[in-house]
Amino acid sequence: MDFLRITIQTLALAGAGSTAFWQLQTHNSNFIPHSASDSIFHSLAYLQTKPNKNPATHDLCARKVPLEKIKPQLLKQPEEGKPLQPFCAGIWSGWGEFRCNFNLEQEEPTQSTAINT
Repeated sequence: MDFLRITIQTLALAGAGSTAFWQLQTHNSNFIPHSASDSIFHSLAYLQTKPNKNPATHDLCARKVPLEKIKPQLLKQPEEGKPLQPFCAGIWSGWGEFRCNFNLEQEEPTQSTAINT
């Protein structure tokens, strides 16, 4: 009976901890839904990368960051996308890259998406 009680407590604490972590990480973020008629879904770059018209995620994560929190060297080259690089690196590193590669491996296993190579 102790095993069942400990398991239930552990699951409850893990769920509460996960929810709290998500709230702390996204409290400044706004998720804005996109309609399928948005111009981004009709751009040449989008159509070239999605030739089979597979479904896509239609939302946008917007986060306001005060200018004093941005490193000055990143603001010197905005046309090259320097301010976005740390944001993208934070998303597509670690678990984000692992999950993306895992999904690709499930859909089309190739040498470039192989996880265990």
